[in-house]
Amino acid sequence: MSLSSKFQSSENAIASKLLFWISTLQNIAFCSTQGVVLYVRIFHSMNPMAHAYKEYGDFFNLYTLAMPLLSALYFDKVKQQRIKNITNQVEMKFNGADGWTNYSTVIERAWN
Repeated sequence: MSLSSKFQSSENAIASKLLFWISTLQNIAFCSTQGVVLYVRIFHSMNPMAHAYKEYGDFFNLYTLAMPLLSALYFDKVKQQRIKNITNQVEMKFNGADGWTNYSTVIERAWN
């Protein structure tokens, strides 16, 4: 597998993980919000603030405020991991028989 295909597969895995966690967070937030709204509708229907709570639960989800912050933190973590992975993939031996093989391969590619 070439270095560019390794990098591309790594980027695809990063994007897939981010999409998985975003969808998981959205589903958890939606289900918990609807659960709380259902609880308010069933057990606190006589409360004067119940209507406001129901409207708030139907109108706005708090995870939309946290999503940009969580994505920025995730991208910062991914950036650090990407730099570490690129460094590990690019490093090659330059001593001994393995070093000579790597050097001759690079020179051969340069001349062909």
